[in-house]
Amino acid sequence: MKICFCRMKLISLSGLMFILLSGCAHTVTHENNPAAAPDTEIESIVTSEDTRQNHIQAPEESGQPETTLFLSEYTGYLDEYTGWTLLANYQNQDYDGDGLEDRIYREYVTGGKISPLCNFRVEFGDGSTLTVSGQDGGCVPFFTSITPAFGKQFIAYQTFYPGACGEVINAELAMFEKYEKEYRLMDLPFTKSMYNEDTFTQYVHVNVRVTDAHNCTLTYKCEEFPEFVEEVAMTEEEYQWGSCEWLYGPESSFSKSYEECQVYTIKESPGDENTYICTAHVIYHCADEIAFAIKYDGTEWQVMDVFMKKRFE
Repeated sequence: MKICFCRMKLISLSGLMFILLSGCAHTVTHENNPAAAPDTEIESIVTSEDTRQNHIQAPEESGQPETTLFLSEYTGYLDEYTGWTLLANYQNQDYDGDGLEDRIYREYVTGGKISPLCNFRVEFGDGSTLTVSGQDGGCVPFFTSITPAFGKQFIAYQTFYPGACGEVINAELAMFEKYEKEYRLMDLPFTKSMYNEDTFTQYVHVNVRVTDAHNCTLTYKCEEFPEFVEEVAMTEEEYQWGSCEWLYGPESSFSKSYEECQVYTIKESPGDENTYICTAHVIYHCADEIAFAIKYDGTEWQVMDVFMKKRFE
């Protein structure tokens, strides 16, 4: 794949938990519920007063816990799980930006090799559907409308794990393209895992090595994009906390190889509505990430630039 490098302003990205709670999906408001303008995006999520609410049971009536971060063995629509802490974030949502309400149905299934699994089905207001099967039972889904040029409609699928302490590097990322009334999985310009053939998650292979221990400097390379080579000077605290000398020093095997790093998030690039930024986290407890500016050319997604960024910038 030919890579066209074009330096652009770095995007400010945050953890998926923040992305979800900041309401990246559009909120559908109903005429019979005129709410005052919210002070924040989080407060913009309003509860519908339509008849669908009439059959929702209270936690004590349904046997659901009064409050929980986890979906556990729940099967049903996410906007009806009244015992769930994140309930409001899934009510009255518009994931494809057409002004119609979209809903997510979760099916709990058993049979996972390590942990229980679940399936998600997005039921769009226009009758379209998007199905994601065989997901980790502990994850929470997040869907975002991606609308580049050429009149194409895409939905990005991401996950996060409630209660996770800071690191979200095991989150999933996939892109779906709309074909009439169905969304189908499509390729992103990265690499599939050599260790897990069952997942559609994308990876890159990264080499990290200490090039100046005195100044806590590491050099990053990416096997898929050999033009990319960048040095990063860490703080001494991060350098020690990440065990960088032990993991990536001259005597370490990691410094001599390329390791799989999961591409786990995507967000629109500011100033260019047709370009999106994906990121891969490399070193645990380290704020430095590799970012990829991707753009749809009418046929496929291509990487336009690769650069280092700080997480949560």
